[in-house]
Amino acid sequence: MTSHTKKLPHKQHHFEHAAVAADNSRCSEIGRDVLKKQGTAVDAAIATMLCVGVINLHSTGVGGGGFMLVYNSHLKKAEMIDFRETAPLQANRDLFQGDAIKGIKGGLAVAVPGELKGMEVAWKKYGKLPWKDLFAPSIALAKEGFPLPETVSIAINIWKKYLTKDKGFRKIFMPYGKLLKTGETVRRPNLAKVLSLIANANSSKPFYNGKLSHTIVSDVKAAGGVLTLSDLRHYKVKVKEALKSHIGSMTLMTGPPPTSGPVLSMILNILSGYNFKSSDMKKHPVRTYHRIIEAFKFAYKYRSMLGDPDFEKSVPGVVNDMLSEKVAKYYRHMILDNKTQTPSYYGSRYHVPVKTGTTHISVLSKEGDAVSVTSTVNGYFGAKFISPKLGIVYNNEMDDFSAPGITNEFGLLPAPVNFIKPNKRPQSSAVPAIILDKFGHVNMVVGAAGGTIITTSVAQVIMNYFWFNKNLQNAITMPRLHDQLYPDYAFAETWMPESIVNGLRALGHKVNVSDTSHGVVQGVVKIPYKYLKTDNHGKRKGYVHRMLHQVYAESDFRKGGLPAGF
Repeated sequence: MTSHTKKLPHKQHHFEHAAVAADNSRCSEIGRDVLKKQGTAVDAAIATMLCVGVINLHSTGVGGGGFMLVYNSHLKKAEMIDFRETAPLQANRDLFQGDAIKGIKGGLAVAVPGELKGMEVAWKKYGKLPWKDLFAPSIALAKEGFPLPETVSIAINIWKKYLTKDKGFRKIFMPYGKLLKTGETVRRPNLAKVLSLIANANSSKPFYNGKLSHTIVSDVKAAGGVLTLSDLRHYKVKVKEALKSHIGSMTLMTGPPPTSGPVLSMILNILSGYNFKSSDMKKHPVRTYHRIIEAFKFAYKYRSMLGDPDFEKSVPGVVNDMLSEKVAKYYRHMILDNKTQTPSYYGSRYHVPVKTGTTHISVLSKEGDAVSVTSTVNGYFGAKFISPKLGIVYNNEMDDFSAPGITNEFGLLPAPVNFIKPNKRPQSSAVPAIILDKFGHVNMVVGAAGGTIITTSVAQVIMNYFWFNKNLQNAITMPRLHDQLYPDYAFAETWMPESIVNGLRALGHKVNVSDTSHGVVQGVVKIPYKYLKTDNHGKRKGYVHRMLHQVYAESDFRKGGLPAGF
């Protein structure tokens, strides 16, 4: 038995009207409180994001960026607000000169942050409550302090060698000379001042073209970066139509590139042709997981051909192939039930680096509107330095670009479609998703943190819930597999049954069993149910459909969060 199995939650989280699922319980509560005050789903998402950025600063914050998928239940329309970071104007494809570490830490790793401007664009279009009200709870948290979460302590220990040398880090986590321990109080007074300035301005202007801009640029330049005031002033949020796929009876809404939404769609498209049922997982689990892994491999071949469509003309054609039922059918026929294949069989020429990090929030309002938002500073603690004056953790999103001269251990080349260009957005593993029923009502709001593992994690939760008939809690807590073609082995969580692992190995899969968390999924589902209508004498008068709903929400136990709702 692993430590994970001991942490498995015991009861489902059931609400009557609405819910927020974040990877920190206090942040879920802040989002819920916004909904109870008649705020919109976007209002709740923004307030929750700000909170997570304060507490789980190793994963996200105002120094990063992301994607917000918004569904308007009245208009039956979804769109994505793309606030992904962009390459600075002085950046170029040879920025790292073959030295991968420059993309991981230091100033050159920092891309132009988009988070605050993304929030502002979303709020102006979909918000209802005053801007200041969304900031107030997180400002209080940053001032008054909060217990250091275990997940943050773990991230600190991984990068302690670099972090403890940073002045900004020491101010927050070593206020008395010694590193704070899990549970001890963390205070972020400098960030509280930054958030107060933004809140009082009623916009993100102080960050991008105001009092904070010069300090931000100075911080990054002092660390060796090329960020300029012009980069901040000219940063643009992009509002895009959501990517829609019809998969069986469900409609999947997700993000277009540079998200990995097309990868998620392709995985589900390939596998939907098997018409999976709960009996497949009960009677033929090895064969079922084998088919799932094979679909992952074919989809990740295409993942290496994705990039920013505003810069790469080939990307729209690649996406069309990934959404094609004909292409899905072709690859389904390429899957042999009696064995796996060597990597060359799947046809990828380029590699997708293994990444970690990120946070995800899922929101469903009483009105039926939904938000699925993934935000990040990329790797743990981003570029591994924190502004000593502002308390901002700067992203290392430049590491999400491919770089010439840096091949992986298998000799595969970096993907040219994802090379650095000024103002370009790097390809992302994020897959914010909203699933609708045939009437256009929200069935599920879902997404995950976890770098390149995000897509396969979300795909498995969707399959577990819709195809294998698991409730949301079980759909999220079930052990998962991950295979991205390269490296040439599958990852399995430690509580994956040994019989399944051995069965997959017998089919030729190289399975690496690891206690590393396989994505951190936050999900909300809304289940319409029929109730029996009776007359005054208790006599049946038939069923009435869609009059009542049950809302269930889960925050993945892998990061220790809890949902909140009402």
